[in-house]
Formats: sequence, structure tokens, C-alpha cells
Amino acid sequence: MTKREIMIALLKHKEYKRTPFWLNGFTTKEMAEGYLGAENVPDDFVFCSEYQKGAPTEENQIKKIRYAEKSGSYAIAVGRNSNLAYGRGGPGVFLERIIEDQKDYYVTECETGIKTKYYKEPYSYGRSNYPLTTLDEIDDLKLPDPNEEERYRGIEAEVDFLKKKGYFVYANTNGILSGLYNYLYPFQDLMINLVENKAGVHKAINKVKEFNLTVARNFLERGVDCIGFCDDLGFATSLFFSRNMFKEFFLPFYREVADLCHQYDGFVHMHSHGNLLKVMDLLEDINIDILNPCLSEEQMDVEYLLNNYGQKMAFAGGISSSKLKDLTDAEIEDEIKGLVAKLRDKPYIMMAGFSQEMPQEKFDLIIDNIKKLSG
Repeated sequence: MTKREIMIALLKHKEYKRTPFWLNGFTTKEMAEGYLGAENVPDDFVFCSEYQKGAPTEENQIKKIRYAEKSGSYAIAVGRNSNLAYGRGGPGVFLERIIEDQKDYYVTECETGIKTKYYKEPYSYGRSNYPLTTLDEIDDLKLPDPNEEERYRGIEAEVDFLKKKGYFVYANTNGILSGLYNYLYPFQDLMINLVENKAGVHKAINKVKEFNLTVARNFLERGVDCIGFCDDLGFATSLFFSRNMFKEFFLPFYREVADLCHQYDGFVHMHSHGNLLKVMDLLEDINIDILNPCLSEEQMDVEYLLNNYGQKMAFAGGISSSKLKDLTDAEIEDEIKGLVAKLRDKPYIMMAGFSQEMPQEKFDLIIDNIKKLSG
């Protein structure tokens, strides 16, 4: 079975031969190049002075293959600027371009008008110039054209190329909550408006939803296996809002994107940090196919989730690189082996991301152990 065939079998809750691995990604391109080698990292992984639309060059498509081979990942995202971190980048999200580049930081401007200042070391960022000062302005806000042909130039051919190489192919799109607070309106003001201006929140959500669903459909029509998005919904202890607010404001989008993916015999993969236990039954009911990152430090124990919701859902994650970096070599091996042994034959996908520096030999040991188990 190819990596793609294994992923599809797992997601259809059929027998599969090996536990797959999905690389969550890295904080910076420099980190990816340091661990995997610059020759294995596409040149378009980071922002540049233009909005990066369409498919990468043939050279960078080949580098995507090498990137997946080196890391052991079964899944590859289509489009330029799409694989550094899961759910971020690629022509399916609101795009950013660099308008200022200094030694210690750079500034990007998004298609929506928001500006983000990224500090290089240590990595951090801050946003300014939000296009909305109040949600009452949402009717006058013009978003990018989700049907613009240039966004999808060469994507169908790239999908075909990656599938023939045996990879599970996905496209990143905006989340519905993060699509608002990352690109349109400050998070704290949005939370207040969930109570004080429900009509305005619904209007804003519908505007982003229309863009997201149109983009998702365009990718699905070009053959991707899966639509992925990031929408952090809570703290380690609870949601940002009540269960009823989740049902009212955000669940309808998740249902629509899941239904859309399934119309094309595809899958939907949702990323959310935070304790989601109060709404797991709702995500199961609307047929979310994959949820990540499933971290025990956020009360999202992957074994518990699989035992309680694994009849309909798959779960990716459970591997915390920040925890593993402090373990001995033997403890790292035992941790990964033990996790996979417990979850073998369940719809479980190993997933890890790397946001903190660690010695090269420690990174290599983690990836080598993952590769041994994923084939």
C-alpha cells in the first residue's frame, strides 16, 4: 500500500498496514533547513515580496517530495508557501507578502490589509492595521476573489504529480474563527461581540465562510484528498466560549465544510489547540474526519479520544516534541513505541511539530523512531 492508500484506508475505518505520520511542521524555514537540510526544503516555504499563488515550480515540487521523505510525512499540501506548518500558507488562505525586511524582523501585508510584524529571534509576531474597527463595517469590506484563476494555476497538475508519488494530498484553507481574528478583527473585540453584537459576528462569519467554502470547492474540484484548516478554540482547561456559543457561531461552518468534502469523496482535517471535550460529540456528529493535535497537556488525551469517538473520527497527534526533547534516547524510543502499541489498529495518525530548538541528534532520533513505526 502507498502512503496515500494507507491514509485513505485509515480514514474509511478499514484495515491498514502501518501507523502513518503527518508532519505538523516547523516555526521557521531556518529550523526546517537546519534539521532536514536546505536541499530538502522548498524555496517558497516563506513569504516573499509577492502574493504566492498557484503551484510551485517543478523544482520545488520535487523538493516537497524530498521534504516528506526526509521527515517521514505521508501528507503534502499543494501550492506555493504551503508546507512549513500544518494549516498555514498556500493559495487557499488569505495571502501575505513582505513589505519590509530588516535584520531582526520583517513586516507582511495581507490581502485583507492587515499587517504583521514577525520577529526572527526569538520568533514572535504582532498584528496591526486591522481592516475592521467595528463589525458594523463588514458589509463594506471586500475580500479577495476566491475564484481567481491565478490562485489555482497548475494546482491540478501538482495534485496529480503528488498522488502518483504515493502521497496523501491536501490544501490549507482559513479557519472560521482564526480567519476573523488573524486577518480582519482583533481577538479580544471579537470575543466581546459574541455577547454584545451577535448579528455583527454572524455577518462577519458568513463573509469569511463564503470565501473559505468557495476556495475549498475549487481545490476539491482539482482533486485534493483533503481540506485542512486551523481554528484554535480554547485554553488548556476550557473553550474560549460556551458550548451554546460554539453551536450558534462556529459549528455551522464546520458542518458545511465537512459535507462539502464528503460530496467529493474527500476528507476534512481540523486543527485546534485547547480542551474541546465539551464539544467533541458535536464534532463527531457532523463527521469531522481528523482532529489534531490531541495533547494530554490540553486534556485531550489521544487514547481517550479514540476510545470514545474513534468509531467515526480519526485523531492525529499525541506526540509532544517539547516533552520529548527533555527525555533520554531510551525514553524517547519507549514513549513513541508505547503510544503506537496502545493505538495500533485504531484510526490514529502520528503527528508532531517542532517549534523549539533541540540538538540535531535528538530530532533525528525522534524522526527515526517515527519512521520505523510508519514504514
